[in-house]
Amino acid sequence: MAGAVTAVLAAVAAVATIVSTFVTCSGDPPVEPSTAPPSSSAASDPGSPKSPESPSPTATSVTDTPPKPLYLADIPWEDFREHSNFPEHSSVSIDGIDYPRGYWYRFTNCNGCTNVEEVRIEPAYRRFIGTFGLADKTPQNDVIDGIVYFWIEANYKPPSKPIRVKYPAAINFDVDVTGANLIKLVVSDGDNGESPCWCNAYFE
Repeated sequence: MAGAVTAVLAAVAAVATIVSTFVTCSGDPPVEPSTAPPSSSAASDPGSPKSPESPSPTATSVTDTPPKPLYLADIPWEDFREHSNFPEHSSVSIDGIDYPRGYWYRFTNCNGCTNVEEVRIEPAYRRFIGTFGLADKTPQNDVIDGIVYFWIEANYKPPSKPIRVKYPAAINFDVDVTGANLIKLVVSDGDNGESPCWCNAYFE
């Protein structure tokens, strides 16, 4: 009797083992946790609001700041390369009109002579503006005709022709000096006692 019970128990254990093995093999494999980052619902949903994009950088225009006006009468001596008649930096008049910033000189002991002034400037200046004429200091007689010629050169490039001036005329000028760093001011055909003036002349 005991042997029969033992046999039955052994049979039941074998059946249980078979059933357990079948269940394990036929089940879905275990699912391991995903390591991929969670997907964004905003990216997949075209209707969802988007975050504002940073504006792309734009090029900033650079504007050269023009220099302050520079009066010829205020330029120090050391900036002149040449001045042959010891010019004055003071007020002067032409035909009774006063020019407070005069740059003038007097021809002495010569007839038909030429005076040259050479001055260094910054290349940032673009215009040379002022008035030219013979000052009222110029004597009037049968010997002195009161006629001179003047011109302005920027970097040794002269104008097409000199300008004739007869006292008491006053000639306004506005000359392009863009990029120039050396200006030459020439007065020719001067006679003894004549006083040419670059009046209120300035660079800007």
